[in-house]
Amino acid sequence: MNKNLTKLLITNDDGITAPGIIALLHQLVQTNRFEIMVSAPAHEKSGFAHSITINTSVGTEPFQYEDDRLAGVLAYKVYGTPADCVKLTVNQLMGDWVPDLVISGINKGINSGLCVLASGTCGAASEATVQGFKSIALSLDNEHWESQWHFANAAALAMPVIDYILGKERIPRTYFNINLPNIDNINACKGTVLTKQDSGEWDENYTATEEKDGITYYKITGVFNIEEQNMEYDSYATRQNYVSVTPLSIFNCPARIHDLDWLQDWTIFTEL
Repeated sequence: MNKNLTKLLITNDDGITAPGIIALLHQLVQTNRFEIMVSAPAHEKSGFAHSITINTSVGTEPFQYEDDRLAGVLAYKVYGTPADCVKLTVNQLMGDWVPDLVISGINKGINSGLCVLASGTCGAASEATVQGFKSIALSLDNEHWESQWHFANAAALAMPVIDYILGKERIPRTYFNINLPNIDNINACKGTVLTKQDSGEWDENYTATEEKDGITYYKITGVFNIEEQNMEYDSYATRQNYVSVTPLSIFNCPARIHDLDWLQDWTIFTEL
């Protein structure tokens, strides 16, 4: 281990061989500035949010990337959720090795608006924050799912944000949710903006796929709807070819609950 290099722990929810994490690793490795450890799911775990495994054991094994460019990357394949990957690594795998930043991604698909609630990508970043580390979630937007995914360009666009956040102090209880535009030329990116989490959500539908032994199986499909057509919000800004950076708290409770107007006339509470 090289004490002079910045230490990065990399995880995701698409799986340890997914194109997003591969593109990110290529971008990081070629700089020769980072000491990298990967701890990522053995299989895709999209939609697992911040769930952890509690009733069964979590398995892990060393993993070697076949790509020669990643030959020196220390990696672990984890048979668990994205949050498991972070929690197990901190508790058992990394020893005295302490990351300067935990990066989750690059996810295939936007993680903005209410998608954050189900996102395994964000769940891993959130768990890293719980563990006391500076962390970010990276996701690549693509309005047309079947078109080409420009993960290499997304990784390049993420680098200035990664470097900037590395140079800043850790903000307690907060991680950064970063969504990247899917563009075939990085010069088409218009910049980086600080955004709020919007209320965009999926228009969902369940379709019956089969019936077996009296059980009907359904598969969820849907279309992502952007609610706020405003550059202040993550979904819209990303669709306008900006990198959106949204700080998210690991606490769901509003910081100033006594200032919420709609609670002022509730009489059930005891005065303190």
